Amino acid sequence: MAKKRSDIYIESKKRYKNGEKLINIARALGIPEGTMRRWKFEDNWDGKKKTANNVSNERAETWASEKMSVRNEKIGRPQKEIDIKTFEKLCGLQCTITEMCSFFDCDDMTLSKWCKRTYNMRFSEIFAIKRGSGQISLRRTQFRLAEKNAAMAIFLGKQYLNQRDNNDQNMGMTSNINFIGFDKIEEE
Repeated sequence: MAKKRSDIYIESKKRYKNGEKLINIARALGIPEGTMRRWKFEDNWDGKKKTANNVSNERAETWASEKMSVRNEKIGRPQKEIDIKTFEKLCGLQCTITEMCSFFDCDDMTLSKWCKRTYNMRFSEIFAIKRGSGQISLRRTQFRLAEKNAAMAIFLGKQYLNQRDNNDQNMGMTSNINFIGFDKIEEE
């Protein structure tokens, strides 16, 4: 059974539909302004569809579009731009993360996030891969240098050919060595 509205309710709704403001109707009829607002909202005098959070569709759509526009706007500090080729060259030179951060003028977290974003790997993983080119270059230079420098040739022989220095020292063993003319020195 529908609620029976009073004559004041019917009169206030008629006046509202004729364009009078709620506050003026409430004063003229001697009822609280809040009651007028509640009647207007509950019975949908404007003909607008109610939403779950008691906001008209128009207002809800405006709120949603404003919220979406805020989400689309990037807030915060812009991302640091790091050149991929320069980063890979620094890895080839075996630079530490601290040295790279100093070069790119950023902190280690920024560089780590950049690696994750760019390579989809952690810094340590990408560094292990990219430093290989530096090792190849270093080895090539060492072999060229070994052609001219004996010390480098010895170093490379020890590192890659398992060569070693032979230090044959017989400690604790006595040998009978006779020197010629040693007897003459003792006699004198």
